[in-house]
Amino acid sequence: MFYKKNTPVFIYCLFLLIPLYSAAQQSDSLKSIKVTQVSGQITDAVSGQPLPFISISFVGSGYGTRSDSLGKFRLSASGSFNRVTFSQLGYQTIIKTIKPGQVNVLQVDLAVSETQLKEVSVTSGKRYRNKGNPAVDLIQQVINHKAQNRMESSAYLQYDQYERIGLSFSNVPSLLINNRFFSMYRFMLDTTQTGVFFL
Repeated sequence: MFYKKNTPVFIYCLFLLIPLYSAAQQSDSLKSIKVTQVSGQITDAVSGQPLPFISISFVGSGYGTRSDSLGKFRLSASGSFNRVTFSQLGYQTIIKTIKPGQVNVLQVDLAVSETQLKEVSVTSGKRYRNKGNPAVDLIQQVINHKAQNRMESSAYLQYDQYERIGLSFSNVPSLLINNRFFSMYRFMLDTTQTGVFFL
């Protein structure tokens, strides 16, 4: 009898204790995951000026950031990363070794990447002549009638304006294509092969 009366209380207490037990399990598993953190400042190797917007990333991962306007950065991610790369167009890329799962403070000096280009000379070639080409003839007629084709030479102008809406679908399921709704608009699906519909 006592058991039947206290069953709801027992179940209620059980539901209160289960989240506490699972939270304790999660905190134990989170302790085993190490966070690698790198922070510091990036400067120019010659001038000592801070370098903004330098790309910083852990090698072999998708974790990355950029330095701020003062060249300072901070990058942290869950995992045991042992190398970090610093790169920017115009500077030599540097890869530094760090201690995984710890806080690492670095002072990075980037050297300018100097690439000497070979001399380039530009000379004029022969004038383009292509008699008998219809495109050349058409352009010549446009040039000859330039004064007639200006808006100022007409007493009035008339034009037709329309709007065009483009819809694009990819991987449209056949169930949707064979739907009763599209029966009235079958012409849109039949006139295209790429899945782009125009209204």
